[in-house]
Amino acid sequence: MSLDITTLGKDGKPEFWVSIGLDVHERFLELAEFYNLQLIQRLSDYWSDVEFEVHELSAFETEIETLRDTNDKDQRVRDFLENLLSFVKFAKSKNEKLYAIAD
Repeated sequence: MSLDITTLGKDGKPEFWVSIGLDVHERFLELAEFYNLQLIQRLSDYWSDVEFEVHELSAFETEIETLRDTNDKDQRVRDFLENLLSFVKFAKSKNEKLYAIAD
């Protein structure tokens, strides 16, 4: 089971996504809470869906960069942050909102 951050195709199904496992999610949220990163903290419930509107993506990107630049040496979290950052930039370029879908 994972939490998938995705864009949706015209058919409403996930098109591209980045997944986060429960163990990495826990550390990811600890860091977000420590730095008071509000958009990331919306992902705190691993079992709930969340939407990020297009106008929120730049701020979301900044929060991810903050974690990436200040993260401890947990390589799993760093890898996830790099993947997520690339994905947010992709969504911004397509002017698409992001969805976090608990599956």
